[in-house]
Amino acid sequence: MMHVRGRWTVDAAREGRAIFDYVWGLRPLFLRWPFLAALAVVAAVAIGLVIGTGSVLGWIVLGLLGSLLLLVLVLRLVLVRSLRAGLKPGVPDGSTVEVALDDTAWTSTSPGQSHTFPWEAYDRVAVSDGYLILTAARKGTWIPHSLVYAPLAAFDADPESVVGFVTAARKRR
Repeated sequence: MMHVRGRWTVDAAREGRAIFDYVWGLRPLFLRWPFLAALAVVAAVAIGLVIGTGSVLGWIVLGLLGSLLLLVLVLRLVLVRSLRAGLKPGVPDGSTVEVALDDTAWTSTSPGQSHTFPWEAYDRVAVSDGYLILTAARKGTWIPHSLVYAPLAAFDADPESVVGFVTAARKRR
């Protein structure tokens, strides 16, 4: 049985940003800027139709597009705020966290708490901004319902071997 161990001091601000950036990168197309820009272009064309022809259909299309654009922008703002609030580290800033990876699970230990996360509970392994991240998503949503992470620099092995170990351990399960 192989083991990989790591230890780091929590930097809540940096870790929160890195995890948020990773999760926000998973968002669907309709929450990305190119989609919003395309929607704005279509709305501009609809405005041109309304001004040029004054048709009722043009006003209806313009109203629907404007409502959709406003809905997506508000949804985006609400999601950003709630994700930032929800993706904060579960241990106090400055705490020391130890992590042990073995063939069956990821075990994290911090002052006053210890958690074991079995490999089969997670469906995605990623490396983002220097962090090893495991996520489990609910069916039909892009927001993970469970997420564990550790800085790759915290491990006593090189980053490539840590990622390879985690990938191999998950495949064996």
